[in-house]
Amino acid sequence: MKSAHQIFFLFALTYLFFASTSLLAQNRVGDPGVSFNQSIINANKSCYPQMERWSKAGVTGGIPFIASFDKKKTISPGNTNKINDAINEMSNSLSGNQKGLITLSNGNYSINSSVKMKSNVSLIGESRDGVKCIISMTGGEGFTFRGVTFAGLYNLTIEGGWGKPKYNWNYSLNANNELPNNDNISIKMSGSTKNCWVDKVNIINCARDPIRVVAEHVTLRDLFVDGAHKKAGGAQGYFFIQSRDNLITGCYVTHLRHISLQGGNVEYNVVYDNNFEQEVSFHSGDNGNNLIANNKITLPVDMPPVARGDADDVTPPEARNNKPTYFAIMGPWSRQHSTSKKPNYLINNICKQFNHNLGPSTPWSEPKKVYKGPLRVGSQPSHHINNFPFASQNCVNPVGGELYPILLSCVQGASCDDGDPCTINDILDSDCNCEGEAAQDDDNDGVCNTIDQCPDFDDKLIGTPCDDGEVCTINDVYTSDCICKGSANNTIEVLPIEDAYIQNTTSLNNEFLRIENGNRVSYLKFDISNITDIESVSFRVTVESDSGSGNLDVHMSNDVSWSETTLSPNNAPSQDNLVGSFSGSYNEGESYSAKLDNAIKNTNAPFSLILSQQPGGNDVAFGSSEFQKVSSRPKLLVTRTGCNLSTNDDEFSNSIVLYPNPMKDHLIIKRKGGNDSSLIDINLYDVLGKQLIEIKNNNSETVKLNTANFSSGIYFVELINKNTNSFVIKKILK
Repeated sequence: MKSAHQIFFLFALTYLFFASTSLLAQNRVGDPGVSFNQSIINANKSCYPQMERWSKAGVTGGIPFIASFDKKKTISPGNTNKINDAINEMSNSLSGNQKGLITLSNGNYSINSSVKMKSNVSLIGESRDGVKCIISMTGGEGFTFRGVTFAGLYNLTIEGGWGKPKYNWNYSLNANNELPNNDNISIKMSGSTKNCWVDKVNIINCARDPIRVVAEHVTLRDLFVDGAHKKAGGAQGYFFIQSRDNLITGCYVTHLRHISLQGGNVEYNVVYDNNFEQEVSFHSGDNGNNLIANNKITLPVDMPPVARGDADDVTPPEARNNKPTYFAIMGPWSRQHSTSKKPNYLINNICKQFNHNLGPSTPWSEPKKVYKGPLRVGSQPSHHINNFPFASQNCVNPVGGELYPILLSCVQGASCDDGDPCTINDILDSDCNCEGEAAQDDDNDGVCNTIDQCPDFDDKLIGTPCDDGEVCTINDVYTSDCICKGSANNTIEVLPIEDAYIQNTTSLNNEFLRIENGNRVSYLKFDISNITDIESVSFRVTVESDSGSGNLDVHMSNDVSWSETTLSPNNAPSQDNLVGSFSGSYNEGESYSAKLDNAIKNTNAPFSLILSQQPGGNDVAFGSSEFQKVSSRPKLLVTRTGCNLSTNDDEFSNSIVLYPNPMKDHLIIKRKGGNDSSLIDINLYDVLGKQLIEIKNNNSETVKLNTANFSSGIYFVELINKNTNSFVIKKILK
């Protein structure tokens, strides 16, 4: 029976195979001829000038198509010497700008010394999982690109000859250095290497690092990278990017120590559309302006931290040490590291952190919004939570919603999307720029018909304050349906104008209101005279600092001549009328309410409340209006009577939209969705009940009523559904 790891590996290979073969009919990221939406790049120049250079990341001109090679040769399985002999022979046979391709026939190849790549010579496997290059050497690089150009690897497997690593992850253990005498790197690109690639290659069970790129304009595409035997200190177990203008796309990477962009030459790299089960780190001292876009980054549940004492089948007991803590995208985390010189940019990634509950479980994942960072070196886990905040408000959402607007096919006249909702018939021009025609704006409100939410209404008013004429709503604004609408607010919170307490003969005005029989009395001043239609009033307090118990009385006084700064035993209001009470125990952090007498709701002037304690209780301290936590401050809860107009069919009511409200020269009645063919009668009345408009048996999606000659005031629209016999009445202002 295959292990879970083997099954997953086969699944991943199958996925990568079908993902690659399904795209053969069109350009892929990193292919020759791939272009970018220059219109979007130009539109974002003021906020994101880096887009021009990001579009040039990777191999200049793209990874060559197999058919483009000038000379080809096939070899059978053997060792490193056989491969190097074929590379040298091919290199010597090339002239000018010719390119040579060597096919490795299916079978195992013993990599017992470095395969030394040469300019303009590439290797390709007969099949991706059929060609296994098994590394047995303990130092150097299995495949080395040193000072070469336009050379690459296609469609093969590179596997460490040491079996599967014991540990999936780095647990900050010395034992994570599983091969102390083996520093082999599977693939390394260094020196003056430029314009090289690794495409559709598996790199499995490496010793030190699967790949190091100390080179420019390299493309790493469709790699499957799993496992490293060395995941301790000193740059072990890295998917390592150490230079500029490189493109990493379509890769699956997991079970390493880091995917790391590190060093002073690291800038303008693009990490695009990958599936990582591994964190991405700006490890130390990169130069910034790197782009992490459209990736899925998942930290599995068995990745550190692992709580000490956990009993699971994945993590060995010695690794359960509750450290280190990885985040999906990280800045530097040690004082020996330094932060990026300039910001790096994240957009349209899907990040999921199953390995801990620090901060959000899906950080940096809001679509079309740009995050920048890192802000600082994070020595504590809490430092990493917000180390890549939103970009500045003026540049959060790039035009087109992308920072890497790649066009995977470029045919003049082909349909496209220029990112502007107010253009139509967008097509690619001869320069592969996406251009469209201006859409119409029939109501001349500056919002084109394509996105005009309410024709015949000024869409710029959406979100601005208005008055819907309802006394039981607050925060009235024009909604996206172009209706003036407020949120229901039958209960209003009213904070005190003044509050303080007297202790013995001393007046105290601080963040507490203290009550103690014979020693402390609290005083509050309120004004609810401007609130109409009051149904009931309750008094709410929240215990802070000191818990207590007993019976508390609430008295009312019309004496409001005191203030919290002048209150004294001489001018304190007398306890005239008992209007409410509390009883029982009062626990710190909990709130308590007492319904007050009707005398409160009928007052039409400011009044005082006096809070005192009867004998036999323990003193208690409530939050005052100066208390830092707003929810703990004392307040009156004023409930008003309902005032909604009648309807006997909520579904019918919700399907009808009337706008603008207040109306001007016209009123539009619109059915939401536009697929309701039922007949309705429409009647419009003034405030005296006089019928001004009558429409019978209407089944139109939109009806426009002429109200130009109406006077300012209140009107009522009655809508009757003839199919269901239901009705709704809506109030309209002018």
